[in-house]
Parts: sequence; structure tokens; C-alpha cells
Amino acid sequence: MRDQAVDVALAAAAKLIAEEVKPAKAKKIIDDSIDELSTKLN
Repeated sequence: MRDQAVDVALAAAAKLIAEEVKPAKAKKIIDDSIDELSTKLN
């Protein structure tokens, strides 16, 4: 479970680094990643 959380966090961070994003877009990417994590944990 911890490995999945790390994978999702790293994927979100990679998207933020790879793209120059505005704060609203960055928040959406992070929120989407958290939602994805919750579906993987259930």
C-alpha cells in the first residue's frame, strides 16, 4: 500500500515538474492523484 502511495505521489510530482502549470492546474493534478490513490487502495 505504501508503495502505491509513493508511486502516485511521484507521478503527480513528475507531471508538475514536466509541465509549467498554473497553481489551479497543479492543484487539480494533485487532487486527481489523491483520488486515484483512494481508488487503488479500496
